[in-house]
Amino acid sequence: MSKSKIKLPSMLSFERKLETSDALMYAGNWEDIDNKEAWKNPILIGDPRTNRGTQSMFMKEEKRADTIKPNIVEGDYAALPADKDTLKVSFSIRVIGNLGEPFACNKPDFAKEIKNKVSVFKDTKGIGELALRYAYNIVNGRFLWRNRVGAEDIKIKVTITDSEQEKAQELPKFTAYDFSLNDFDKNRNNEYLQKIADVIKNGLISSEENN
Repeated sequence: MSKSKIKLPSMLSFERKLETSDALMYAGNWEDIDNKEAWKNPILIGDPRTNRGTQSMFMKEEKRADTIKPNIVEGDYAALPADKDTLKVSFSIRVIGNLGEPFACNKPDFAKEIKNKVSVFKDTKGIGELALRYAYNIVNGRFLWRNRVGAEDIKIKVTITDSEQEKAQELPKFTAYDFSLNDFDKNRNNEYLQKIADVIKNGLISSEENN
């Protein structure tokens, strides 16, 4: 017995399930890492820097010479002051439930099928691995991008809060370099990494809109 085909919707969208806030950056010194009062110096964006950017042109050589002009590019600029040696980056992440629920879909049958498929995924080990990798990329400092390269040391501080807790749970600091950017197996059994992964997993599989 053949299954009936479900037509693709002309309108389909989903909302993100990990909602990340803007990051705040502060300047300080490594020796004051545990002194909250020492981290009140925000890093401000300075005057834009001007660079000569590249141009991509696919045309014949004789025409290209007449059209090449400097491509002036401006970029925001921010840096640590001369008397500070450490960057602090602070942000929050909210995990939103109802994974697989389309935000908008004009084909109810398609929306139903999507939810069924995601429900199956929630019941497998796949959702746990997905949550672990999200957690792993938090504790390894991947979000720091180029600031991660060349840093002498990086500590990651994670505080867990949810609607069922009376107060926030502060986890011991992670050393980012203990967790690889390319290998999710390194230290994956870390007790506190698993705790973060469980929070993310429970948020994703939840039927609640806010977690």
